[in-house]
This record gives sequence, structure tokens and C-alpha cells, in this order.
Amino acid sequence: MPAGFLAAAAQSYLTDLQRATLPIDWFDRALKDYLLPLCQGARGPLSRAGDDFRLADYLEQHGKRTRQGERPPDGFWAAALHDDVAGWDAAAMARAAYRRDRREIAQRLALEAAVRGDRAGVATFAAMVEEDEGRDEASPYLELAAENGDTRSQLVLGHRCEDSGDYDAAKAWYSLADDGTNLHALVGLASVHARQGRHELADELYQAALANGGAREVEYQARDLAERDEHDEALQLAEESFRHGNREALTGLAWRYTGPDLPRAFAVMRRAMALGFDDAITEMVILATTANDPALVSRYCDLAAKSSHPNAQRVAGHVLARSGHERRGAALLWRAFNGGLHWSLFELAELRERQGRVRASRRLYRRLTGVGQVFALVKLAASYERAGDQTTAEHLAATYARLEHLGWKDSGWHWVAEARYQRGDHAGAKRLLERIASAGDTHALVTMAKWAIETADRPEAEAAVNRAIDSGAPGAKKLLLQLRQSGSE
Repeated sequence: MPAGFLAAAAQSYLTDLQRATLPIDWFDRALKDYLLPLCQGARGPLSRAGDDFRLADYLEQHGKRTRQGERPPDGFWAAALHDDVAGWDAAAMARAAYRRDRREIAQRLALEAAVRGDRAGVATFAAMVEEDEGRDEASPYLELAAENGDTRSQLVLGHRCEDSGDYDAAKAWYSLADDGTNLHALVGLASVHARQGRHELADELYQAALANGGAREVEYQARDLAERDEHDEALQLAEESFRHGNREALTGLAWRYTGPDLPRAFAVMRRAMALGFDDAITEMVILATTANDPALVSRYCDLAAKSSHPNAQRVAGHVLARSGHERRGAALLWRAFNGGLHWSLFELAELRERQGRVRASRRLYRRLTGVGQVFALVKLAASYERAGDQTTAEHLAATYARLEHLGWKDSGWHWVAEARYQRGDHAGAKRLLERIASAGDTHALVTMAKWAIETADRPEAEAAVNRAIDSGAPGAKKLLLQLRQSGSE
């Protein structure tokens, strides 16, 4: 943290009288006497990092646990406008301020981040605004990032201009993004040339993209062509993408054809099967479920059952079990599990729960833990909670938190809390989430805010949402906008 930011932020926590009576050298004295010296043998609250300062790890961890829900004063955010704050830090503060509904200072910080060269940070801020408030509100920040050289923003604007028919503007944005290696820009330029009738030039650019690893980008273009009813060209590009290593290219195209165009989707997947795509049968089973045609579903499930592909068997088993053919579905799920697809046993356990065979489902979850699927502990915890066995449920959630190294450690607690809430123990569910929120899990605050909104108790909902906002929890800003909209109706 820069010294200028620290000094300005610290003063924002003082009263007017305290600020007026500060000695001139107060910051240097604070560093020398309190912040930098060792404290009972441990490192002091701050240490030097070149011209800047770093907060001690133990204080950073303590702050995350105890001050996550604190609402900093306005001067704290304004301190990030200090000259010695880097552009990426200003952008990070802009996002943090926005999540806490400090819109005006968030805008100022985003603009300052662009001035200081962090165009990517401004683009991330624009994406956050668009997710919560829509494209129109985010457009000024997206354009600011693009004009300052953010490649992704240039590509997004190029795509939007192309969709609106402004091909010259689209070409200009794509050209700005094209540094000779940007595959999205190459494909974008190819698309514009094709729209304007320059097909040979477009083909050259597509081939250049494919030759340089742009198979996925070409697949996305094939999907766009399908939406424009240019089906032959779409299939040709998807096949080229597949041949250049993108095994999902034809799947992506097929899923552009649903409803009346479903026969075309099956034709695309049959072409994928002919080209050697192992999961073509799986995709056809799933596509069949969108047709509301039991005979069609049965035909493709039969094809999956005769295949040697575990994933096709798993999907067919799931579909059959959901459509009333539980014994046949269970048999296919077992075959998929024995074929090495452990996840299929989760679906079989869920089937047993729906059948009311709770003990059988728990045996399956325990078997999954035996083959290393630790998430089965979360499912077990929820099962015991639904049955009212809180002690066992919490023990399993704690075990999952201890064993899980890659995923979300608090997932078990959230599943248990949700199950507790659904069986009517609202107070108990909230106490559980309060406990993990006090340990720094801000998602727990968002969940409690959602529950409060569902109860239609507006004062409680406002308090819960504001608390989530103050913590900077992802998703809280969207809840706030939702609450405001419901209040204006």
C-alpha cells in the first residue's frame, strides 16, 4: 500500500477536530513508533516493500474474519484517488466500491484506473456493471477500456457493431484488436469480409486462425452463422474446427438447432459420429429429450444402452429414471459406474432418495467417498439434515471442509443450512450461516438476504441486503437492485 493512500485513508476515520489537531509529522511518527517496530517478538502491523508498505499477514487474516462487513467511510474510497495509487489498485477499489453500492466513487475510480493505464481493470468493472444493470449502463466503461487499448473490449464492441450491421465500425474495432496473433480478431475480420462478399479473403483468414490454434474461435463463428440461417457455411466451419482438434465443435453447432430445427441438430450429430466423435450418442439422447417425443427418447436411449460409452449410458440412465423407467435407468447408471464414470453413482443415489430409499442412497454416497469423491460427504450431510439429524449433518460438513482442497470448503455448511431452512427451521439455518459468515464467508450473507427477500418482510430484507452489500459479497449488488425494483412496483 502506498504511503499517500495509507495516510489519507487513516484520516478518513478521524473526526474533524482530530484531523485539525494532527501534528505535521503524525504519519512518520506513527510508522516509527507503532507500525514498523516488532511487537512482542512478532512483525509489526506494517513492513516496508520498497517505497510502499505491506500489511502483516496475521492482521490481513484477522481483518477478513472480523471486518468483512464493516462499511468504510467515504474518505477511505477517495484515498484511492491519491497520485501514488497504481491503476490496477484503483480498478480493484472501483469494483469493491461498486459491490458496496458506492456508485459515484466507483465511477471516479474506474475512470482514474483508465487514466493510469489499467484498461483491463476497467473492462472487468464494465463486465460487473453489465451483469448487474445491463449493457446500456456498462457501455461507457466498455468503450473507455477499448479506447485505451483493452483487446477484449475492442472485440466485444466489434461483435456488437457487426450484429447491428455497422460493418465498417466492426472492422475498425477488430483491426485494433488484431496484433497478428489474436485469433478472435482474425475470425471477426473474416466474418466481416464474408458479410461484405469477400469470401476468398474470409477463407484465408479462417484458415490462418485454424492453423494458429483458433479451432474454438472458428466454432463460435459457426454457431453465429447458424443463427443467421447460413447452415451450409456453419457446418463447413464446424467440421474444419473439429478436424483441427476441437472435439466439441459439432456439438456446439447442433445445440443451435432446437425446436423446429431439431432434425438438423440430429443430422449434425450423425455427421459428428461419422467423423469419430465418441460422445455423439450422448448428445443425441439429450437432444431427444427436448422434443417431447417419448418414442424418440426411447430410440436413442436404446442406442446408448447398446454402446460401450459410459457417459452415454449415464445420460440414458438418468433420462430413463426421470421418465419412469427407474429399474432400467438404475441398471445403466451402474454400468456407467463400473465403466469408470464415478459421477453416475451420484445420480443413482439421488434416484434412491426420490424413491424414498434413504438408507440405500446413503450407502451409495459412502461408496463414492471410498473412491475419492469427497463431495459425497456434502450430499450425505444434506440427507441427514433433511431427516432432522443435525449432529451427524454438521459432523459430515466439518469433515468435508477439512478434506476438500480444491473446491469450496464451506459448501457442506451451505447445503446443510439450505436443507435446515427447507424443513422449516429458519432460525437454526440462519444461526448456522451466521457462524460461517463470522469466519469470513460472505456468500452466507447473500443466502440470508435471499431468504429475507422471499419472506416479503421488507425491513428484514433491506437490513440483510445492506449487510451483504457492506461486506462486498459477489451477488449482493444484484439483490439490492432487485429489492429496489420490487419497492418501486
